[in-house]
Amino acid sequence: MSGPTARCGTRRRRSETPGTPSTSSAPRRRDRLKHGAAPRLAWNRIPRDPAPPPRRLRPWLASLKSRIQGARARALLAANDEQLRLYHDIGRDILERQTQQGWGAKVIERLAADLSAAFPEMKGFSARNLFYMRQFAEQCPNLHFVQQSAAQLPWFHNLTLLTSLKTPELRDWYAREAIRQSWPRETLKIQIKNQLHLRQGTAVTNVEGREVGRQVLPDAGVTDREEKPVEISVLLGQGR
Repeated sequence: MSGPTARCGTRRRRSETPGTPSTSSAPRRRDRLKHGAAPRLAWNRIPRDPAPPPRRLRPWLASLKSRIQGARARALLAANDEQLRLYHDIGRDILERQTQQGWGAKVIERLAADLSAAFPEMKGFSARNLFYMRQFAEQCPNLHFVQQSAAQLPWFHNLTLLTSLKTPELRDWYAREAIRQSWPRETLKIQIKNQLHLRQGTAVTNVEGREVGRQVLPDAGVTDREEKPVEISVLLGQGR
């Protein structure tokens, strides 16, 4: 077939040949690069075995990793400190209302249900945990314990310290050891039960300079797992 129609068809097939750059897209690509636009890269494509960084980048990369780890650690500590202060405030309010208004077990159970419904993504507003917040505020009224080593420990580490040890000096000693040796909570409980401070021959003294001896309480059974319903009146020592 000859004539204008055939030539037009040939030109169309040549322009549609795979691999042939489009004459209209090339100017747009040059304009993007000219105006400083970033080239299109596969940002989500991460190599499985990345090559080691060039030698000149290694010191900077090591410094960057260190700064990221430090920032993450500070963020965790800040979040932990805020959680402890929040729990202390809640416990103090419960303690005050229990004293002034005669709050009993039913009120705390209702408070736990309301808070859990309002903040379903937060684990920690069970009736049992609210009782522990009350106990936390009662035993540490001025937040002195939180302002020391305990602020660097998770909530259930602190509960173990509060429910297993009688004196602030022993609590602070075990808190420092837990931080220094990165103890999980089960290890902390074992070391308290075995009275590590006595086995190491460490003299733990109180503010008067007197040595603190065997002042370990029986295991209170603190758990951070999903809690079963509990009679809060038993924990509060009330029948209401």
